[in-house]
Amino acid sequence: MRYAKTLALSAVLAAMAQAGLAEDTPREIVEAYVETVINGRQFDRIDEFVHADIIQHNPNLPNGREALQAFWTEFMTSQPEAEFVIARTIAEGDLVAKHAWFVPAPGERGAAVIDIYRVEDGLIVQHWDAVQFIPEESVSGNHMVLDVE
Repeated sequence: MRYAKTLALSAVLAAMAQAGLAEDTPREIVEAYVETVINGRQFDRIDEFVHADIIQHNPNLPNGREALQAFWTEFMTSQPEAEFVIARTIAEGDLVAKHAWFVPAPGERGAAVIDIYRVEDGLIVQHWDAVQFIPEESVSGNHMVLDVE
């Protein structure tokens, strides 16, 4: 009986997803935002992921989606080979933390970046970040973002 209920629920969820009625999780929203808007450079799609009045805790950016869109457009266009390589994502409730390696161009060290997002009603409404440039050498010999091989 339990198995039949599980199958029925799975069928309903699958149908909802196909019909566009299932909501994405905060984690899925953040991952799609990074891959679509930032790495995918589809800056005109930012309104699908970010609230118009996003609260920005980065001290170098003003609040609001328009300012964020202008930032990403300029930043990523000026570095055509740049990308954020997401190493790990942690999600709990409405909060999503992303640990990534920002690579400005192949072969460059770049920076370790931790972003924390708060998602509400399917949109990113708040953002914090911390950036640390990757030095030429590490005392431990380990990469600051990638796993030890």
